[in-house]
Amino acid sequence: MPKNLLESKLITDEQWAEYQSLKSKLEQANAVIDTNLELIEHLKVEQTKIVFNTLAKLINENQTCTYRCLIYDLLGFKPENYGELISGLEITNALVELQTLKDENKHLQEYNDRLLKKFIRKAVKDISE
Repeated sequence: MPKNLLESKLITDEQWAEYQSLKSKLEQANAVIDTNLELIEHLKVEQTKIVFNTLAKLINENQTCTYRCLIYDLLGFKPENYGELISGLEITNALVELQTLKDENKHLQEYNDRLLKKFIRKAVKDISE
C-alpha cells in the first residue's frame, strides 16, 4: 500500500487488501471478456465464411435452390430458425434470377451462333458462285 495512505490512516491494511483483491478480480474478468470478444469475432467470421462459401458454390456451379434448401440442407439450420432467417429468401430469389439470366444469355448466344453460321455459309456460297 502507498505509504501516504497508510501513514495518514485514510485506509486500513484490510481495506487495502480488499482493494487489491477486487482489482485482481477485475483484471481477470476483463481478460475473460477480451478473450470472449475475440472468440465471438472469430465465430462471426467463420459463420459468415460458411455462408459466403455456400453461396459462391451455388453461383459457380450454376445451381439454384429454394430458401428451405439453403437454410436447412446447405447451412444446417432447424425449422425454428425459418422466420429469423427469412431475409435469405431474397438471396435464393436473386440466385434464381441470376440463373434465369444466365440461361437466357446462353440461349441468345446459341441463337447468335446459329445466325453467324448461317450468314457465313451464305457468304461462302455467294463467293463460290
